[in-house]
Amino acid sequence: MIIKASLNEKYLLIKMGVSEESSNKRSQEVILMALHRFVHVEQRFLNQNFNLANLSIELGLSEEDVNLLFSEEFDLSFDAWLKKSRVEYLISFFYKYGGALSLQEYAKFTGYITIQSMLDDFKSEMGVDFPLPMINKLK
Repeated sequence: MIIKASLNEKYLLIKMGVSEESSNKRSQEVILMALHRFVHVEQRFLNQNFNLANLSIELGLSEEDVNLLFSEEFDLSFDAWLKKSRVEYLISFFYKYGGALSLQEYAKFTGYITIQSMLDDFKSEMGVDFPLPMINKLK
């Protein structure tokens, strides 16, 4: 994926003696560093408002380019990566806290807006329902 520098960036880099090819490579590196910071360090996927549209604005790329970037970096579309990341975090969170939290708390702390979307993603990713003792705690 080739990410092009903006006109302002190109102008500044040319004034500094940096070639366009080098500036494109530098832009790619900056975007990849930001992406990895968002997903690995800041764990933005745990925010309920983390979505493709918001991420594309933050990275200064189109949604199509961000999806392509995820495909190249993680071998998954953004939506598939988001679901997988949240479910993996949910599993580790469940092992740590077990029945100490309600399903609503699990959903909130793992980036889901609704319990049902969390349960659906869990079943989709794991092939089984979320552990029954947790579901019974909701009732």
